[in-house]
Amino acid sequence: MVELADTSDLKSDGRKSVRVQVPPAAGEFIERTIIIMQITISKLTDSEWVKYKKIRLEALKQEPSAFASSFEDDVQLPDEQWKKRLQRSHDNNQSVMLFAKDGDRVIGMIGAFWSNKEKIKHIANIFGVYVNSDYRGKGIGNMLMETLLDNLARVSEIEKYS
Repeated sequence: MVELADTSDLKSDGRKSVRVQVPPAAGEFIERTIIIMQITISKLTDSEWVKYKKIRLEALKQEPSAFASSFEDDVQLPDEQWKKRLQRSHDNNQSVMLFAKDGDRVIGMIGAFWSNKEKIKHIANIFGVYVNSDYRGKGIGNMLMETLLDNLARVSEIEKYS
């Protein structure tokens, strides 16, 4: 049986710390601290392009087979191109990029784009799905996908995801 001690407190970074007491097989209580993350899914602002660049390059380096681009190619891109990529996801009605943040740290990303061509404008193509390895298995990928799909559902032309 697990007994929660009444010592919850909110940390300055928005995370909640809960002290949990677990009775051992024989004797005294063992204390454990569980950090409950406060994960936010949102767009990055144009001024946060460096965070986008960092998570994208991390993704390419850690999971190269999951992406069409390579770390070796993208690491050489000029800063202006990184800025334009992020800005493009804000400025047009044909793409979106969302990011998972733990406090100020970007820990995941997902994106989608679609065409204005008549025959395929109903299809959104999902790309760039990545969660930092320290945060995997915690439902963050699901949060990213659900938030993306909720946003895509608001685009009347989109009927299908690829």
